[in-house]
Amino acid sequence: MCRTQRGSDNALVIANVFDGDDQVIQHGMLHCSEASCQHEYPIIDGIPIIVESLRTYLPQQLADLLYRTDLPADTLSLIGDCCGPGSEFDAKRQQLSTYCWDHYGDLLPVDLREPPHSAFVSQTDQECSGSMTRVLHAALDRCSETIASGADLGPGPLLDVGCSVGRAAFELAARYQQPVLGIDINLGMLRIAAKILRDGLVRYDRRRVGMVYDRIEHELKFSAAEFVDFWACDAQALPFAENSVAGICGMNILDSIHSPTQLLFEISRVLQPNSSVVLSCPYDWTPSATTVEQWIGGHSQRSVDGGAAEPMLRRLLSGTEPSIPLKLIDEQNLPWHLRLHSRSRVTYDCHVTLSQKLAERQPAPTVQ
Repeated sequence: MCRTQRGSDNALVIANVFDGDDQVIQHGMLHCSEASCQHEYPIIDGIPIIVESLRTYLPQQLADLLYRTDLPADTLSLIGDCCGPGSEFDAKRQQLSTYCWDHYGDLLPVDLREPPHSAFVSQTDQECSGSMTRVLHAALDRCSETIASGADLGPGPLLDVGCSVGRAAFELAARYQQPVLGIDINLGMLRIAAKILRDGLVRYDRRRVGMVYDRIEHELKFSAAEFVDFWACDAQALPFAENSVAGICGMNILDSIHSPTQLLFEISRVLQPNSSVVLSCPYDWTPSATTVEQWIGGHSQRSVDGGAAEPMLRRLLSGTEPSIPLKLIDEQNLPWHLRLHSRSRVTYDCHVTLSQKLAERQPAPTVQ
C-alpha cells in the first residue's frame, strides 16, 4: 500500500500492464488509489518497486538496472576488464557472486561445483555454502522449541526483510506453507530471486580470481514457490499496515541499513501481537550504509558496555523501549561463511536473536 500521505494507508491498484499475463506482470505501473496522492510505482522485471521517493531511489539503482546476466559471459568479461577493479560494475559482480554462492551454492550440480584447494580450503562448496539457510533453520527450530512461551511465527503472511537473492523466502514458504514476501532495496539481487521464481533458473557469475568470473547457470525448483513473491521496498519504511504480518525474518540486515533502530520500529509496527521476529547480525558495519552514530555498538568503548553491540541490542529488545515493543526470547551465536573468490572465504560469528512482539505498541520515535 501507499503510505506517502502520513496517517493514511491507501491501497495500490494496477494502472498499466506493459508486458505480462494473468499470472505475472513483467512490466507495468501501480497507482495509489487515493486520487489526491498521485504517486505511481513501476513494476520492472516482475518486481514491484514500492518506495517513497522514486526520484531518489532509481538514480541510486542505475548500476543494478543496467547490469544484465542475460548478456554472454564473454561480453560481461570484456565490460569488467574495461571498467576495471574497484569500479561499480566490479563491485556489483562481486556482491552477486558472494550472495548467490551462499544462498544457492549448496544446490550446485556436480559439474558446476568448485574443487577444494588442497590444504587452504578443505571443504567443498556443498559444505561451506548455504550458511544463510543453516542459520535460518537453526533459528526457526529454536522458535518452534519455544512455542510454549508464545514465541512463534503465526498463521498469515510472512516477511523476509533484506531477502537478498531470495533463498530464505523459498525456505520459509516450504517450511510453513504460508505466503512469504521477500523485500530488499537492491534491484540486482531481486532480479536473481525473481528469475528463480519465474523461470526456475539461477544465473550469475562466480568470481574465480581478480576480474575472472565463471558463468553459473542451472535449474532450481522449490516446493511451495507459488506462495512467494519479491518486492523492492525500504525496510525502514515498510508499505504495510500495522499488525498485518504474522512473522518476520531479517538475515544480516541490521548492520547494512541507515538506521537499525528505525528498522526495529518498523518491524514491530507491522508485526502482529505475540508473533515473532528472527534477526541475525555479525555487526560488520559499513559506514557508507550506516553512519557511526546509528551503529548498535562498535564504538564509544568508554561507555558502560565498552562498545559491545550485544548489550545494546538486548536493551532495544527488552520490551521497555516505548516505540519498539519487542521482547527478546532467545539468542545464540552461529557461523556464517561467505566466499570472496576461489581461494578466499570469510567466516562471521552471527548473533541470532528471537523476539516476540508485545500486545501494545507506543508512538513512533523521532528519526534522525
